[in-house]
Amino acid sequence: MKVLNVVVCGVGGQGLLTMARLLAEAALARGMDVAAAETHGMSQRGGSVIVFLRIGEKVYAPTFSRGQADLVLSTELVETLRNCVYMNRGTRVITNTKVIYPAIPGVYSVRVDPSKAIEWLRQRVERVFPIPASDIAMDCGNPQATNMVILGAASILLSEWIDAEKLRELVSKVGRGRVAEANLRAFERGQEEMRRLMEESST
Repeated sequence: MKVLNVVVCGVGGQGLLTMARLLAEAALARGMDVAAAETHGMSQRGGSVIVFLRIGEKVYAPTFSRGQADLVLSTELVETLRNCVYMNRGTRVITNTKVIYPAIPGVYSVRVDPSKAIEWLRQRVERVFPIPASDIAMDCGNPQATNMVILGAASILLSEWIDAEKLRELVSKVGRGRVAEANLRAFERGQEEMRRLMEESST
């Protein structure tokens, strides 16, 4: 079994480290070797965050080079585009369709059209799965659960690399009470959305 190279990206405050940690723990529960490394800018102010995650029978290094990502999981659309340098034609991309504009004057003075951004991405990557994760998280009762929606979608593609039941159990323990319930709903909705997109792409 080869090593799976995963990029987890988005902006600060979206729970990217939590998402990567849960994936890593679910992979370890499957008996896989895991290595991870993170880089981030002004994460507390909505800056870029990227986590490199590698899963396999034996992993010797936590990072990989440009063009070597097998899977990209993104909680923000512009960050998806920013990290396209790690993609190749065969990379699978699961991305939130929302653009988050920094609360800084003069930044993003030109608005990004999500549909055009996704169209641009599809010209470079064959398998793109756009998911309105922010809207789904809001509908589930926790606007902060965008990461859980993307994580749920990812679990469908990673069935041979992770222990799916362990992942679900881990998600159910993130937060307490209604927050935990909302996180689990978001995770399950992400799974449903991913199955729907895969069915559409196969027809």
